[in-house]
Amino acid sequence: MNNRKLLYAPVLLYTFLLVAVWLVSWVTELYLSLSGSAAVVSSPINGPGLRWTLLSMKESLNAAPWGTMALLVFVGGLLSGSGILQLGRRLIVKRKISIYERNSLLFALIALFLYCLLLFMLTVSPWNTLASVTGSFENSPLAQGWLLALFLGVLTLSLVYGFIYGSYRTLSDVVGFSGDCFALYVPAFIAMIPASGIIPCLQYTGLDQALCLDEVHLRITEMTMYALPFVYILVLKVVK
Repeated sequence: MNNRKLLYAPVLLYTFLLVAVWLVSWVTELYLSLSGSAAVVSSPINGPGLRWTLLSMKESLNAAPWGTMALLVFVGGLLSGSGILQLGRRLIVKRKISIYERNSLLFALIALFLYCLLLFMLTVSPWNTLASVTGSFENSPLAQGWLLALFLGVLTLSLVYGFIYGSYRTLSDVVGFSGDCFALYVPAFIAMIPASGIIPCLQYTGLDQALCLDEVHLRITEMTMYALPFVYILVLKVVK
């Protein structure tokens, strides 16, 4: 990318939004106090607010989906490093692929099928190791651990394709490609720091009620804020 500063736009945006919540809550609290209104808005820009900010910071940061996003980035690195993503783009635009690529993809898909078959067998009787206590998929270990199951599936697909095709020669290559992918998305991880404080601040100040945001909408907004920087960087990478 020619202008690396664009990568950090989400960091600046979320920092601005966080500061905006502080300022709007402070101005609103001051206005309500002077007008004698019964409505209550608390501002972090005072003694109790600063105390709350320091005490809640660790909890807010821990609540951010660091592990989930890191695992998804690692999955993306595996797919890109193995060459499967590039192969998929060529297939979509109907470009020819070599016999070697076709054979590598075939073995990779067979390996993925066997992995999915193993998951299926471990979910049904008589094994049902990954099923719930009632024998269903709902609330089962597999349903709860879908992210790990996805990661292992992509790992299987990528390693088989990558080693057969030659994209990967050693395990160091696998780690190296994934590390490059993490380096690209560092700004998105940094953006999660100010993003993690926006929703808690809205709830503390009471501005969430003023904006008519219930718990469901707050969670959707929060997850969207965490995901957008990663999508933004991905788009920049595609259009560069």
